[in-house]
Amino acid sequence: MAFESRKNPITERIAAYLDQAPAMPLSQEVAAKAQHHILDSIAAMVSGAALEPGRIAVSYARKYGGAPAAVVAGSALRTDIVTAALANGMCAHADETDDFHVASITHPGSAVVPAALVLAEAQNAPGARFLRAVVAGYELCCRMVMAIDAERTFAEGRATHGLGGLFGAAAAASVVLGLRAEQVPHLLSYAAQQASGLVCWRRDLHHVEKAFDFSGAAARNGVQTATMIAHGMTGVPDALEGPLGFFAVFGRGVDPTPAWRDFGERPIILDACIKKWCVGSPNQAPLDALEAIGKEERLEPAAIEAITVRLPSNVIGIVDHGPMANVNCQHLLALHIVDGGLTFRSSHDQERMSDPAVLALRERIRLEPDEALAVAHPPRQGIVEIRLRDGRLLRHHAKVVRGTPQNPMTEDEVAAKALDLMRPVLGYERSRRVADTVLRLESLGNTAELARMLATSKE
Repeated sequence: MAFESRKNPITERIAAYLDQAPAMPLSQEVAAKAQHHILDSIAAMVSGAALEPGRIAVSYARKYGGAPAAVVAGSALRTDIVTAALANGMCAHADETDDFHVASITHPGSAVVPAALVLAEAQNAPGARFLRAVVAGYELCCRMVMAIDAERTFAEGRATHGLGGLFGAAAAASVVLGLRAEQVPHLLSYAAQQASGLVCWRRDLHHVEKAFDFSGAAARNGVQTATMIAHGMTGVPDALEGPLGFFAVFGRGVDPTPAWRDFGERPIILDACIKKWCVGSPNQAPLDALEAIGKEERLEPAAIEAITVRLPSNVIGIVDHGPMANVNCQHLLALHIVDGGLTFRSSHDQERMSDPAVLALRERIRLEPDEALAVAHPPRQGIVEIRLRDGRLLRHHAKVVRGTPQNPMTEDEVAAKALDLMRPVLGYERSRRVADTVLRLESLGNTAELARMLATSKE
């Protein structure tokens, strides 16, 4: 590609990358990792369709959607690609089981995969292109937020999840559509104009707005933006790096270049995490720690005097006394101990938030911010200390959370999790076919075949 000047080097690199992405070579490691995240995200979409945020998203799509071009996963509905992206995105983050990327404070899969999937279905794109679109989407989802200092952005109340998801979805959609290098700056400009979101989603008791904020809006806007540019709409060429551009306004003095140093060389999807537990990501370490303690000592609520949980100071606010059952750390730990384990169903049961037995134990659980954990490596560590009434102290430091790159889930574990999530909606045989198909995406001739498997026969 050729530009008149080198005034916008990051934009130029992104344009060249997305232009070449449909045919980019993927190592076996990257392809396998991407397939795992696609399967995990699709399972989140299917299972999320049965929860309140998913149900209302599907209902909205049924009432206001247009021509039947794409499947809304976990339903019998087909609708236009923009509405399908919105509904699938909201379903994907309805149940807190979707993946996450620590350094960018984003949930890439729940925005990127729905956007890529609806367009790949509508375009009858091969699985190989769908796979590469997702890899490219993760690149922009994570790097765009890292380029403006993700931690500061989040601390100031701006929604890193929505910002990253928007750029990631737009990038993935552009790869499916095959946008040319000269069109990409316009894509980035339109995405930058829509960059928004506030962390007030923490107060969303029903998880509906949160599903919209994290991924529904991002997937919808990404698909619409890419199709608008493909249709010939144009914008400014320097919306990232120019005066009053995205980096200057959102970054405010932050040098964006470090986030792009290995761009196009080492795919950032390798750093993304798949959740073992279907709950808010800062709760993964405490639950890992509690499980480890439980393997050594049978925990009885009556025997527990107090529990102290130490979490990184930069994320503790997300889960400390949160209003949502699958985000509230105190509730999830108490629930795990009272029930003798944690399931997808129990962790998403909002009524259990008022269960007397759970409440009684929850009152004895305290979260404490830990500055050292905020800078510890690997990130997102957690410490659980349980003081028993007999005076003993049980303690476990979860340093390497299951599902992170340093302690990854195996393909069998990812598939088992996906089957568990999809089976209640699609049945075992259909769910098994979905998993098998995703795990051989490179050989899939038409992504529409996969999309059709995600549809149910009943409304």
